[in-house]
Amino acid sequence: MKVLEKVKYVLATLILISMTSCANPEKLVESGNYDAAIDYCVRKLAGKKKKTELVQALEIAFEKANQQNMREIKQIQARDRKEEFYKIIDLANRIENRQRKVEPLLPLYDENGYKSSFEFVKTDILIEDSKKKSAEYWYAEGKKLLAKARTSRSKLDARDAYKAFENVEKYLRNYKETRIYREEALSMSIVHYLVRINNESNVIMPTQMRDQLLDINLSDLNSLFRIYHKEAIQGMEYDGEVVLSIDEVIFSPESVNTREFEEEKEIKDGWKYVLDENGNVAKDSLGNDIKEDNFVIVKALLLDSKQFKSAAVAARADFYNLRTRQKMKTVTVGTESNFVHISTRLLAGDRRALQAKTKRRLGIGPVPFPSNEQLLMNAAPDIRRNLIHAIRNNKSLL
Repeated sequence: MKVLEKVKYVLATLILISMTSCANPEKLVESGNYDAAIDYCVRKLAGKKKKTELVQALEIAFEKANQQNMREIKQIQARDRKEEFYKIIDLANRIENRQRKVEPLLPLYDENGYKSSFEFVKTDILIEDSKKKSAEYWYAEGKKLLAKARTSRSKLDARDAYKAFENVEKYLRNYKETRIYREEALSMSIVHYLVRINNESNVIMPTQMRDQLLDINLSDLNSLFRIYHKEAIQGMEYDGEVVLSIDEVIFSPESVNTREFEEEKEIKDGWKYVLDENGNVAKDSLGNDIKEDNFVIVKALLLDSKQFKSAAVAARADFYNLRTRQKMKTVTVGTESNFVHISTRLLAGDRRALQAKTKRRLGIGPVPFPSNEQLLMNAAPDIRRNLIHAIRNNKSLL
């Protein structure tokens, strides 16, 4: 946070604290902060002392706040525009929340015995009427938009209709034929994609590999308005298609490369006497011979055999809009599957000179090379991941 932003934040916090903890209810009312004044008074009047100025401030703030909201409600009612009736629901809820705060204090008497007076508004009637009119408005809008979508066959028009019927349900559940129309709008809104594989290489693809490539959890890709299919459904008109094309597969020859190398290490090998400057065995303070660890350098000559074989798979994902017969985008999704195996043999020298990783390779001899088919199978998970990533990143193409 920058210095200026920090200063603004601190000032705003101080103002808020001063308004809520040290506020003067009369000033809050004068400035039109009626709900802040109500909150302040309700909090203070929850105790035993019922100060006259707090009771009076609460009365005035409550009356003015409700009057203000009721004026706004009447203005909306006078305009009689059903698309605005949701505002009445919001205003009525504000009034209801305000009344709930004051109600637990009633009957409210100040310290001089004065009984306060609060005129409550029946908000349930207002809310019920406004919900009905809002539902009527969105129902009519939804029917208009659905009729337009039936003619235009536009997915976007259908989605607008669906959202309109969703709004109806938000205000009144089971209103007329809303659910039937909403389901129709949703069905018309959905974009259907077909995902298929096209092998254009000179290599026969194993059936198991095709299954692996299409082993996609479609629920992770599907959404309300978008559904992917791995198998074509007879009679369905698809909006888009994602074609995974295997263009080329190149297998490297099987190879074995060897190399000789040395390893050495300084190790402890027994002990030896410590000699003094005259070449005699040194003694400690008790007259005992002094000994120390004896370190030597040991070496070993080794032979590494590295087996290698690879399959380079050139693949792409082509995105098509089947409505316009256009290719929208191509994404590279290929990969390389490598087989590498290293075995090590001790030719000469001291085994103690070996590093830990070298020791682990000793005794492991050469292994059979994988078949071309197996290398292809090993490449499938990578290609599938790349395909899923490409689909996720290009959802908006259609």
